[in-house]
Amino acid sequence: RWLGQDVVVKFFGHGDSFHHVVNVYKRLEARKVKGVRLPLHAEASHRCLIFPCLPSTFGALPAGGSKHFDAYFRSLSACVHDCHAAGVIHNDVLPQNITFDSRTGQVYLIDFELASLDGKREIHGACFAVNESRGNAFGCVGAHWSTPFNTPPGHTTPSYTAEGDRWAIQVMHSMASQRRVIG
Repeated sequence: RWLGQDVVVKFFGHGDSFHHVVNVYKRLEARKVKGVRLPLHAEASHRCLIFPCLPSTFGALPAGGSKHFDAYFRSLSACVHDCHAAGVIHNDVLPQNITFDSRTGQVYLIDFELASLDGKREIHGACFAVNESRGNAFGCVGAHWSTPFNTPPGHTTPSYTAEGDRWAIQVMHSMASQRRVIG
């Protein structure tokens, strides 16, 4: 608990892009992008972000035909579009980086460690090695899990562009509409 509120704390290692991620969140907050889980506080001395706990489902996609299916993908598409309009490309849109509040139908996009801000990415190689070597202690997994989600047709490597984010939504929509379990 932090100031009487249930929270989630995300720590960053010393080689991670903590300050870049803080700048991404500041941009999204300034542009009032709906559907981004903004931190309550950034603590530079401990290299951590403090987020509110939200009543939501983490990492699961609604099955095609379910009552939440359309709201989920409409909300996700709007959020990603608004991020792009603010100059932020998420670069890692996949089920593990999305939470969904079924009460409100709101999708929350999380984990902006791979995000580009105005076309610039600040990804430090140590981020992946440090977090992988410590397991999932800092909320990160490996560097290669997102490839199927952000590699559009005609690309042989991930597309860290708005096109890659949109393709990831299409892949998830297709998989969920076929009732495949992912995430």
